[in-house]
Amino acid sequence: MIETLRLDEEFRLTPLHLLRILDEAVGIPWTESRVLLEFSDPELRPFLTVIAQ
Repeated sequence: MIETLRLDEEFRLTPLHLLRILDEAVGIPWTESRVLLEFSDPELRPFLTVIAQ
């Protein structure tokens, strides 16, 4: 989802915009979704990449 938002030239991806999208589009409240920010850098790139097997 983050990569899709990143590719949208009309959308500026920031941590606050991501929280707003998660709240409005997915229904995850800010109080819960802000935990996701702990796992990424300021550009919303994950600190750790998990590869599915």
